[in-house]
Amino acid sequence: MQAASHQLIAHVARDHHQYLRGYARHLCREAADADDLMQDALCAALGRAQPLPTVDDARAWLTTVIRRRFLDGCRRRATRRRAQAALAATTPTAPEPPAPWWQELELDTVRAHLHTLPPALAAPFQMFTVERASYRTIADRLGIPVATVGTRILRARQRLRARLAAATPAAG
Repeated sequence: MQAASHQLIAHVARDHHQYLRGYARHLCREAADADDLMQDALCAALGRAQPLPTVDDARAWLTTVIRRRFLDGCRRRATRRRAQAALAATTPTAPEPPAPWWQELELDTVRAHLHTLPPALAAPFQMFTVERASYRTIADRLGIPVATVGTRILRARQRLRARLAAATPAAG
């Protein structure tokens, strides 16, 4: 009995392949998904324990199997999306970390501490940060090597950061 059922399904799948694949493609909109749906429907038909319909009704029956498998997949995906959305809604989100202390600084505070730097560090730092001068321009104005400009700007940043951190209660 089962061999006859398998032969009937093979016959219907072979003779009506274009129609069944077109119907699956109509449902899925994608060729790869349609092929997967066709395979799933044929596997379900082969695994059926009950006797298959007659040859005349086999195409309609297999079309119904394809449609039902497609709808089952749609329901499964919708259920999965709802479950993921519900999980996302119940998952607590981490609180926003507090803003770094230096973002709260006012320009006047930085300027006041800038004046406490030695002139050899303050001048290149101010030219670079305020005037937006290049290292080459700063080096030419001050008559020092370009590498020295970079070193002085770095040291000025380090000293300013240390002084501002010591003077700002939130920096602790």
